[in-house]
Amino acid sequence: MREETTGLVRIETAEHLEALARLARKGYQDAVLALRDVMTPARCQEVRHLRIDCEGEVHGSWRYIAGECHKRWQASWEPPSNQFWGMALCEIAAEFFGEDYMEKPWN
Repeated sequence: MREETTGLVRIETAEHLEALARLARKGYQDAVLALRDVMTPARCQEVRHLRIDCEGEVHGSWRYIAGECHKRWQASWEPPSNQFWGMALCEIAAEFFGEDYMEKPWN
Protein backbone atom coordinates (compact mmCIF):
# COMPACT_ATOMS: atom_id res chain seq x y z
CA MET A 1 0.00 0.00 0.00
CA ARG A 2 1.39 3.35 -1.03
CA GLU A 3 1.43 6.10 1.60
CA GLU A 4 -0.02 9.45 0.46
CA THR A 5 2.15 12.43 1.33
CA THR A 6 0.69 15.14 -0.86
CA GLY A 7 1.11 18.52 0.80
CA LEU A 8 3.59 17.31 3.39
CA VAL A 9 7.09 18.70 3.61
CA ARG A 10 9.81 16.60 5.19
CA ILE A 11 12.26 18.78 7.10
CA GLU A 12 15.61 17.04 7.03
CA THR A 13 18.04 19.74 8.22
CA ALA A 14 18.18 23.00 10.15
CA GLU A 15 18.97 24.75 6.88
CA HIS A 16 15.80 23.36 5.33
CA LEU A 17 13.79 24.63 8.30
CA GLU A 18 15.42 28.07 7.98
CA ALA A 19 14.56 28.18 4.27
CA LEU A 20 10.92 27.37 5.02
CA ALA A 21 10.87 30.07 7.70
CA ARG A 22 12.21 32.62 5.18
CA LEU A 23 9.47 31.65 2.71
CA ALA A 24 6.82 31.97 5.41
CA ARG A 25 8.11 35.40 6.48
CA LYS A 26 8.09 36.57 2.83
CA GLY A 27 4.53 35.28 2.36
CA TYR A 28 3.39 37.24 5.40
CA GLN A 29 5.24 40.40 4.34
CA ASP A 30 3.74 40.14 0.84
CA ALA A 31 0.25 39.88 2.36
CA VAL A 32 0.79 42.99 4.49
CA LEU A 33 2.03 44.97 1.49
CA ALA A 34 -0.88 43.89 -0.70
CA LEU A 35 -3.49 44.68 1.95
CA ARG A 36 -2.22 48.12 2.96
CA ASP A 37 -3.64 49.61 -0.25
CA VAL A 38 -7.11 48.07 0.05
CA MET A 39 -7.91 48.30 3.75
CA THR A 40 -10.50 50.96 4.52
CA PRO A 41 -11.78 52.09 7.93
CA ALA A 42 -14.89 49.97 7.35
CA ARG A 43 -12.81 46.90 6.55
CA CYS A 44 -10.65 47.50 9.62
CA GLN A 45 -13.81 47.62 11.74
CA GLU A 46 -15.08 44.44 10.10
CA VAL A 47 -11.80 42.61 10.82
CA ARG A 48 -11.84 43.84 14.43
CA HIS A 49 -15.39 42.55 14.84
CA LEU A 50 -14.45 39.16 13.36
CA ARG A 51 -11.42 38.85 15.66
CA ILE A 52 -12.77 40.31 18.90
CA ASP A 53 -16.18 39.54 20.37
CA CYS A 54 -18.33 42.07 22.23
CA GLU A 55 -16.75 41.11 25.59
CA GLY A 56 -13.29 41.97 24.24
CA GLU A 57 -12.11 38.35 23.95
CA VAL A 58 -10.48 36.77 20.90
CA HIS A 59 -13.27 35.28 18.84
CA GLY A 60 -12.13 34.32 15.34
CA SER A 61 -8.86 32.62 14.38
CA TRP A 62 -6.57 34.15 11.78
CA ARG A 63 -7.63 31.42 9.33
CA TYR A 64 -11.30 32.16 10.01
CA ILE A 65 -10.78 35.89 9.45
CA ALA A 66 -8.92 35.28 6.18
CA GLY A 67 -11.69 32.97 4.98
CA GLU A 68 -14.49 35.35 5.92
CA CYS A 69 -12.80 38.37 4.34
CA HIS A 70 -11.97 36.32 1.24
CA LYS A 71 -15.65 35.44 0.86
CA ARG A 72 -17.09 38.85 1.78
CA TRP A 73 -14.66 40.90 -0.29
CA GLN A 74 -14.28 38.44 -3.18
CA ALA A 75 -10.53 38.48 -2.52
CA SER A 76 -7.98 36.54 -4.54
CA TRP A 77 -5.52 35.06 -2.02
CA GLU A 78 -5.25 31.30 -1.86
CA PRO A 79 -6.18 29.30 -0.02
CA PRO A 80 -9.07 31.43 1.26
CA SER A 81 -8.21 30.56 4.88
CA ASN A 82 -4.52 31.47 4.49
CA GLN A 83 -3.22 32.16 8.00
CA PHE A 84 -0.65 34.72 6.80
CA TRP A 85 -3.39 36.80 5.22
CA GLY A 86 -5.48 36.57 8.39
CA MET A 87 -2.52 37.75 10.46
CA ALA A 88 -1.87 40.60 8.02
CA LEU A 89 -5.53 41.63 8.11
CA CYS A 90 -5.41 41.76 11.90
CA GLU A 91 -2.10 43.63 11.96
CA ILE A 92 -3.38 46.37 9.67
CA ALA A 93 -6.75 46.64 11.39
CA ALA A 94 -5.15 46.79 14.84
CA GLU A 95 -2.78 49.54 13.68
CA PHE A 96 -5.79 51.52 12.44
CA PHE A 97 -7.16 51.45 16.01
CA GLY A 98 -3.79 52.26 17.56
CA GLU A 99 -3.45 48.71 18.86
CA ASP A 100 -1.05 45.80 18.44
CA TYR A 101 -2.45 42.63 16.89
CA MET A 102 -0.12 40.53 19.06
CA GLU A 103 -1.47 42.05 22.31
CA LYS A 104 -4.85 42.10 24.04
CA PRO A 105 -7.58 42.33 22.92
CA TRP A 106 -6.33 40.99 19.57
CA ASN A 107 -4.34 38.05 20.82
